[in-house]
Amino acid sequence: KDSTELWKDISDYNVSANLTTSYRRVETIAKQVMQPASKYYQNQEITHLAKDAMAWMYDNAYNDNLSIKGNWWDYEIGVPRAINNTLSLMQSYFTQEEIIRYTNPINYFVPDVYNFRVTTGSPFKALGGNLIDMGRVKIISGALRQDPEIVESAVVSLGQAFNYANAGEAGFYEDGSYIDHDNVALTGAYGNVLIDGLSQLLPAVVESQLLPMEKLENLYHFIDDAFLPLIHKGEMMDMTRGRAISRQELQSHAAGGEVIRGMMRIAATSQTDQKNHLNTIIKTLINQNNYYNIYQSLNSYKDIELMDQLLNNQSILTTTFPSRLTVFNEMDKISYQNVEKKFSFGLSMYSNTTQNYEYMNQENAHGWYTADGAIYLYNDDLSHYNDNYWATIDPYFIPGTTIIPGEREAGSGMTTLPSNFVGGTKLDEQTASAVMEFTNWDGNLTANKSWFIFNDKIVFLGSNIQTISGKSAITTIENRKNNENTQYETYINGEKVQVDKKHAQFDKVETLLFSSPNGQEMNLGYSFLEKPTLDYMNKVNQGSWQQVNAKQSDKQYENNFLTVYQTHSNDQTTYAYVLYPNISADRLTEKTKNETVKILQNDALVQSVYDEDEDSWGVILYEDKTYQVNDEIILTKKGIYAIKKEATKYIVSYFNPTDENYLPDTIKSNLVKETIQDATNKDKSTIIHLYMKDVTEDENT
Repeated sequence: KDSTELWKDISDYNVSANLTTSYRRVETIAKQVMQPASKYYQNQEITHLAKDAMAWMYDNAYNDNLSIKGNWWDYEIGVPRAINNTLSLMQSYFTQEEIIRYTNPINYFVPDVYNFRVTTGSPFKALGGNLIDMGRVKIISGALRQDPEIVESAVVSLGQAFNYANAGEAGFYEDGSYIDHDNVALTGAYGNVLIDGLSQLLPAVVESQLLPMEKLENLYHFIDDAFLPLIHKGEMMDMTRGRAISRQELQSHAAGGEVIRGMMRIAATSQTDQKNHLNTIIKTLINQNNYYNIYQSLNSYKDIELMDQLLNNQSILTTTFPSRLTVFNEMDKISYQNVEKKFSFGLSMYSNTTQNYEYMNQENAHGWYTADGAIYLYNDDLSHYNDNYWATIDPYFIPGTTIIPGEREAGSGMTTLPSNFVGGTKLDEQTASAVMEFTNWDGNLTANKSWFIFNDKIVFLGSNIQTISGKSAITTIENRKNNENTQYETYINGEKVQVDKKHAQFDKVETLLFSSPNGQEMNLGYSFLEKPTLDYMNKVNQGSWQQVNAKQSDKQYENNFLTVYQTHSNDQTTYAYVLYPNISADRLTEKTKNETVKILQNDALVQSVYDEDEDSWGVILYEDKTYQVNDEIILTKKGIYAIKKEATKYIVSYFNPTDENYLPDTIKSNLVKETIQDATNKDKSTIIHLYMKDVTEDENT
């Protein structure tokens, strides 16, 4: 009590992070005191130590006579949560007078349930994940203080978390996007925080009966529309995890575990139908994942109890998820889960309304290109984006990206695009088109980049690739981690590349195959429609997590990567290739001999392809112009088109990110036209049916 310091390694409490660290240490002591399996369980000396530490911190570091120094978050979220947890755990050891005293600073620093940073004179509205943290802070402190007014006001405030966000706000959008920190796609980061926090607070919210049940129903939509499209066999897609990809303890399977843990808690509080629905999803995701032990994500005995009950309940069955294609136009991402072919695909873009990446608190130092048209391919190698992937990958070779090679400073070039011509249109669960009118971070590179999803394949087109500096640009085709699980052998034009080839160049490339002897479901095949010259690298990369996140360990790790890229010059300003996930060598050879994907146009004004297998077209018009698809369909307006021919009709899906209104003359045809979906739909696409016979939809069905 009389000491001038509480911990030998912490003395300066003007560094706000030290406040949070100190209180978390006290919380750890409290957990030991209250844990029956601990050797310190109800130990009188350790109990006094925890109480003395709380008193010392109140007297010397955190009380209602101080002002915020440093990061507001420590004063208003980090410290209050640790105080609440400590007092909740050891409530029987503290008098009510002590509880009031130690929670008084929480009331002082967080006086308003709707706003943070009030005492600084520059408040901001609590939204998204921050709103959940507000709820946790105020509801628990209010309960500890036995103050129903604080609890009720916090619950009512928390109701905002169940609303869909408006443009420019943090939170969930109707198309499933999650935006936070003004304009960053963060479903797998702050969205995780939100769902985790809501899952803990939901019992109090439901019991209070202060919020209408129809508002609470949105929580299930968040799970179905925002999270599930981004989870592959229990693994959270990295393209929406922001700075969290630079944290060793929170690699993508751990992030997926966070979501599953939150879903499990929500299921426990839900009505029967929703409970059964969620439990089936949870059990299926866990059973699909042979890489990660879900128990690693559980941080309380209650969670372990719930998980044991769920997994041991034989009446809860697993299911087969349907294939699903989701266009998140509000955050410029696309996910595609092809269940039949056993792969998932993520496309990460940014625009004039979303930021390319976030570097903050010295985290995510090399996130430069993670949304520059980057692709994320998930297959049966569930270890790919784990096992120190982000600590060891060469950040200049992110698959799908076009860049000017050159050294970058940590955290440099956070930006938005000058263009708003970025987005996608979905025709059905296996057909979509997407575009990114791209300008790089420093304005020295421009390109037209587009993608077309046709069932078992994804077509990549690039055109009008220009550099102001005259330097060459490169497009990374692939940069795949190779390990004992995959043991890839590389084949170019059907010929095996020798393992000792560390860097080689190949001309007139038609096919590339990474073939795994451990299963076709790990294979990656590419067909190149312009027979380019490609560079191939087989390289072992070393790196530490500290290189991408200053708070992490400097321990060195290494991974082997197989990298393929195409170089562009003044007379080589395009690329065109097709990705076939999980394809066999024989099937890739067959595809190449009878290439069903045809480039129709790939220049500054139009990018268009036709896939004979699917009888489908993908078209991007960069300005209003007449473009004839065939004898029956003419397109006239700038935008993104996906077109499919069926037995009695054409289906056309259309979206123009620069003008979301659909005009009647956008699609010209002599066929009978019917609007099936208008642009007010959540994904903003207009869907038109063109009937080849004078029949109604009812007659068709």
